[in-house]
Amino acid sequence: MSDDRILLAKEIATIDNMLKRKFEKMMTDLGLTGGVGRSLHYILIHDGDGEDVFQKDLEKEFSLKASSASDIIKKLEQKGYIIRVPVEHDARLKKIVPTDEIRAFQDKLITEMNNFEDSLSIGVSEEDKIKFHEICLILRNNLK
Repeated sequence: MSDDRILLAKEIATIDNMLKRKFEKMMTDLGLTGGVGRSLHYILIHDGDGEDVFQKDLEKEFSLKASSASDIIKKLEQKGYIIRVPVEHDARLKKIVPTDEIRAFQDKLITEMNNFEDSLSIGVSEEDKIKFHEICLILRNNLK
């Protein structure tokens, strides 16, 4: 029997696999891994805007479990890309601060991420992007 339904999970999984392969290639060319690259991009963008970045921000932004975010932060620290600095009002709380070494790499990473995003959205109208975002929010809510 033929089932002509559009299977959202199948489509999303296919796109996810394609995105991961292309993104990992780009990150490898930059000497990074995907998780590290995405996290660094987030940290650099928000730090550049004068915002403090904490582990919980990465957890929320990327829907990570605390242990996964902690592992990424440890990798970033070990590679010398970030340091964790206690905040004045609570020494237990540590903000994530990019090192000078990675700040020198910032423009290249941000440019590559923007190019990746631009290449992904070729032929997609702003209206379609907005609708896609709305659908993604519905799907995320359905998965909670």
